[in-house]
Amino acid sequence: MFFRKLLQTTSRQLLLPSQHKVTCLALAHTIKVKRHHEIEVDSKGQPIENWKNYIYTVDYIEKGPKNLKVILNEDMLDVGVKGEIVDLPKSVSRYLLRNNLAMYASPENIKEHVVKYETKQTQTMTGRKTAMWLQHQDVFNIQLRTDVEWKLTPEVLSRCLLKSNKLNAPPETITMPDYDITNLDVGKDVEHEIKLSINQAEPVTIKIKITEAKMEQQ
Repeated sequence: MFFRKLLQTTSRQLLLPSQHKVTCLALAHTIKVKRHHEIEVDSKGQPIENWKNYIYTVDYIEKGPKNLKVILNEDMLDVGVKGEIVDLPKSVSRYLLRNNLAMYASPENIKEHVVKYETKQTQTMTGRKTAMWLQHQDVFNIQLRTDVEWKLTPEVLSRCLLKSNKLNAPPETITMPDYDITNLDVGKDVEHEIKLSINQAEPVTIKIKITEAKMEQQ
């Protein structure tokens, strides 16, 4: 029914071509139609008015893109950071646009809101995404032994973060608290704040908790 109404409204503009493409903005599809009957012409080569001239059949439907690129206005954990161009399903992009969480990724908006915004940032796009992810984490559990004496250092913490949490934080990026964390802190329900520097920019504070490492059975 929708296609029939669409063709009725455009049929008088499609008199001469035997095939035509109609772009349906509501569905973002292109519908290619063709005449069901050949057009009769008079002795002068002009088309003869006939109701058959306005009968079309759908040749094929060319579906439009499923995604829509937008520029984020806010940091969103599962989507991206402010100023990032993301390619999302249309339903998601339209929701963000409707709630002023994003804008269309037009050339003008990219020049005005992406290029200029990036030049003012001291952190890279990847660095800002990493920092946002770290800030949304609850507590990193660090498993260490209790049968030996030790003092937590940036080198040890770096290895533990990589082993237990798959987080690659080189020792030089870690700033320990102004007190010692030792084997006596294992098992205590205490959270320790550690600062991580990303690309030598402003550090991000994360929380760690020391838990007892389970001994591997031989």
